[in-house]
Amino acid sequence: MFVAIERHPNHATRLRALERIVDAGEEDPAEAIAEIRRIRETAEAEAGLR
Repeated sequence: MFVAIERHPNHATRLRALERIVDAGEEDPAEAIAEIRRIRETAEAEAGLR
């Protein structure tokens, strides 16, 4: 799955930014978590894990 995400630099960059939002704990993470989930689901499908 890591490779599937890293294959798309914009997804990888966005994922890291979203993870920083969640880690910071300074705002409601619901939207960030939902987007992280979408990126991971797309990568899982691309990697044949779904």
